[in-house]
Parts: sequence; C-alpha cells; structure tokens
Amino acid sequence: MTGFSRRKFVQYNLWLAGGLWLPKAISATSALEQTLQQLLHGQKPISHLGVGLIAPTTAESRMAVPIKIDCQLKQTDFMAVLVDNNPNPLVARINLNPKIMAPYFRTRVRVLMDSTIIAIVRANGRYYRQEAKISVTKGCD
Repeated sequence: MTGFSRRKFVQYNLWLAGGLWLPKAISATSALEQTLQQLLHGQKPISHLGVGLIAPTTAESRMAVPIKIDCQLKQTDFMAVLVDNNPNPLVARINLNPKIMAPYFRTRVRVLMDSTIIAIVRANGRYYRQEAKISVTKGCD
C-alpha cells in the first residue's frame, strides 16, 4: 500500500486544474485597465469641468483624428490621452512644468474603431479625466 488514495489523487488534480485556471482569470483585465492602473498608481480619477477634451463625434479618417486637451486647473504637471479600443490604449503622454498656466496640446491620434477617447490630467497631485465618444466611418484611409 502506497498511502496515496484515489481521493487524494482527485483532490490534487482539482487543485492543479484550479491553479492553471486562476492566472487566466487574474490576467483577464483589459489593456485599457492595465494602462490606467500603471498611469494612475491606484488612484481613481474624477471628472472635472476644468479639463477640456475636444474631439469630433465622427471621424472621416481613422488614421488621423484631431483632438485637443486643455486644462484650467493650477499646477498641472501631466497629461495623457488614451483610446479604449486600440491595441495600445496610451497614445500620448506629456510631462509639464507645473508653473505653466492653462496648458493645452493638440495632436492627431489613430482610432481603429468606434471608441472612447480619454484625457487624463494630474493637477495638485490628483488625477482628473474627461471622455469623448467617437465613431469612425469606414471610408478610404
């Protein structure tokens, strides 16, 4: 007798199967969630009227969608732009001098499909966000 019963064998196999399944469940977070977690260091951004995001509601060319982010909050030292349905959600990241009054920037981003564009701003050590939904036409690129 080896001391290894059928019951123990089944228990070990169930633990092994559960262990193999667990990492997939843990890593099931989206690329956007992972990027936000890295950018925000666990903080939750709040929506604020002092952060402006100007983007078209419909983009004719998905290769170059013009956007503008401006901020009326004092001591703004960081801005980022994310597109939720892109494989790499982070499309722009800018570190600023906090002494700049009313910082803004304009850029063109690539939007692969209908998405939400998210602007993240850090001012006075707190994170703020603004969103704009955009639909992409299937025209020539």
